[in-house]
Amino acid sequence: MLTDPALCAAYESDFTGRYTARARLVVRPAGTARVVPLCREAGAPLLPQGGNTGLVGASAPGGAGEVVLSLRRLTGIGPVDAATRRVTVGAGLPLAGLQRQKPCLIRA
Repeated sequence: MLTDPALCAAYESDFTGRYTARARLVVRPAGTARVVPLCREAGAPLLPQGGNTGLVGASAPGGAGEVVLSLRRLTGIGPVDAATRRVTVGAGLPLAGLQRQKPCLIRA
């Protein structure tokens, strides 16, 4: 959990830098977390944030005291179903990371 403004800054703007607002805090869970129910109980708006590369400001806080839920650490890779070429991955896993780890999913 981050509350220091200097550490939160990277999570408080979109990719373009046009949309910026303070977050109440930033959480970066490494697995299934209790963040969603805790925010619901506290009445705190929750903003899921992936790679923060969007160009329309949807990944930046809007100034309503949101809790930023960074998905970057959720990078798990489940088993590959070779017959259907399917795999379940964590929300924070970049496609390049999956391709590096499971090249069998890449079509020739």
